[in-house]
Amino acid sequence: MKTLIKIFLLATVSVNTMAQSITPPIQTGRNVSFFVGAFPNTIPLFMSAPLATTMSAQSKDKKVVIILSAGDAGLGGEPGSPYPYWKARQSGLENALIFYTGFQARGGGSGLYTAANVTIGGMTLERKDFGGWGDVILYTLKLPDVVGAATQTLGLGALQSGLIASMQPVTGTVAYSSTNVRDVLAGIVKLEAPSASKIVVHVTESDATLNPGDHPYMTASTKFFDSATAGATFACLNKFYYGTISNYGKPVNLPNLDLVAHADVLTHAGGVGAFSNGVTEGHRGNEWGNLGYVGKSYITRSVASFGACTF
Repeated sequence: MKTLIKIFLLATVSVNTMAQSITPPIQTGRNVSFFVGAFPNTIPLFMSAPLATTMSAQSKDKKVVIILSAGDAGLGGEPGSPYPYWKARQSGLENALIFYTGFQARGGGSGLYTAANVTIGGMTLERKDFGGWGDVILYTLKLPDVVGAATQTLGLGALQSGLIASMQPVTGTVAYSSTNVRDVLAGIVKLEAPSASKIVVHVTESDATLNPGDHPYMTASTKFFDSATAGATFACLNKFYYGTISNYGKPVNLPNLDLVAHADVLTHAGGVGAFSNGVTEGHRGNEWGNLGYVGKSYITRSVASFGACTF
């Protein structure tokens, strides 16, 4: 696959704008790639190309997906409901990850996924290992989309900006303060990449001039992760920021078929379809209204820091 971006790697922080780029090149070393988003559908919609690339047979990256919001659309935990909306969307994300793991072309795994509780930053989270190989991991904090039914206060954005002091997950477990969120994110990075020489982070763009029209809870997820890793030191860390809502009106920029990296229109459509089918299986409609994002993957900028990164 022709490389569509060039990363300028310096010992100090550097920033590059690459609004027409699609996805970073395949990394062939044992690196750790983090995919961080606000909602369960954030990664399938906006980061399909890099996720599929890291899932390709040529990649040896460990993949860690972190979702901060439950994606409950203001419905909360829906006590007593056999099919809460947030669970349907979580199932959608799990379906999409199962779909993408199929590109790794290897056997001997332990099935769809295994789950175990872990304590990170003083909070208990569920850690899901897809395929059983230990290199496709999912964490979801399940924080509500909305806090305060009367005012419709945006949850993650309000928490990140300090408008509210804490948020309780839709599961009814211990509430998170903004400090708790940062500690958990920093703890996940430390746990999943304790000795990784190269770390690649994929997040949604938080700069409104580069990604106009995005929601506060989307940009808040990136700001939380940026602050959680700001004081850390790694041998190498690269960040890629992606366009989101503004992609809808942009042209398709993924190729029709990419047999090497799977960063193509068909793979993107498959991931979005897997997600939507998961929602449908939860008896909560579908998300085919997002088809306008299929075939589009726009990197708005990259940041390289903590030493020279050579891939």
